[in-house]
Amino acid sequence: MPFNIICGDITTLKYDAIVNPTNQYLIAGGGIDKEIQSLAGNPLLIERIKIGTLSMGHAAITNAYNMPCKKIIHVSSPEWINGLHGEDILLASCYTEALRLAVENNINTIAFPLIASGTNGFPNKKAFSIAKVTIQNFLYNEPDINVSLVIYDKGDIDFDKMLQVDVAKYVKIHLLRNQNTSNKNVGKHTKVPISSTPSDTNVEKSFTETLFDFLNKKQLANADCYKRANIDRKLFSKILGGNIPKKRTILALCIALKLNLDEAETLLNTAGYTLSHSIKADLIVEYFIVNNKFDIYELNEMLFDNGERMLGSI
Repeated sequence: MPFNIICGDITTLKYDAIVNPTNQYLIAGGGIDKEIQSLAGNPLLIERIKIGTLSMGHAAITNAYNMPCKKIIHVSSPEWINGLHGEDILLASCYTEALRLAVENNINTIAFPLIASGTNGFPNKKAFSIAKVTIQNFLYNEPDINVSLVIYDKGDIDFDKMLQVDVAKYVKIHLLRNQNTSNKNVGKHTKVPISSTPSDTNVEKSFTETLFDFLNKKQLANADCYKRANIDRKLFSKILGGNIPKKRTILALCIALKLNLDEAETLLNTAGYTLSHSIKADLIVEYFIVNNKFDIYELNEMLFDNGERMLGSI
């Protein structure tokens, strides 16, 4: 069920499917639609003509032909007028219908552009908000599909400005610029920096045992845990079976379980990891933990905004 945001060109992705915002008549317009049609070639145009018209907010699936993806899901995206003509509902429907088609066609990986934010005139902030909320809500009930939202530039997205400022302040205060800080300072102010590879730390309980303890303590069902952690069911099953995951995945589990800082350190330590004040991503995660902010998607937005890898099985 992982959901992530990436910068890049959606037409180059080797996904099971990419989403193409088009018009009701399925005639190639401008922007991404024009580029996709050009790359896929005439066979796509023929298939589009056979489909006919597509009601606003609805979706249709075709082959991808000369493109690196396997399928293309076309959505008839709305134009922004003034927000009083049901534009929000129609845009949300584009995402829901595309995802529904993906599930019906056994698609495991799907990539969306920020639908309607270009030539269709939707304000970027509103288009992004509708996209992430609709995708996240869908994934909570259909957890076995991996979804990416593809943007050309970080500037295309309006994140929470106050949160950006608060995170930046926290990182600035705590980040150790010098990895060779004296032992005196390390002992008082930081967690000992380590790599992303588990060490041979001796612990009383295994990682899996500690994870089960926290699941019981927090009274969190397995399904709720992996959904909140932005990881897929198969990976979570492997973890419960004894596999020790990567540090990013453990941090995602800390967020899902709503662990405090000491509890998070305990879970990390059982796998040979720790939070480090010399690692920017760790500090961003720490900020969310100490401020009782346990929305994995909001955290991932801040990691993305700071050029860091997002959490979960992505």
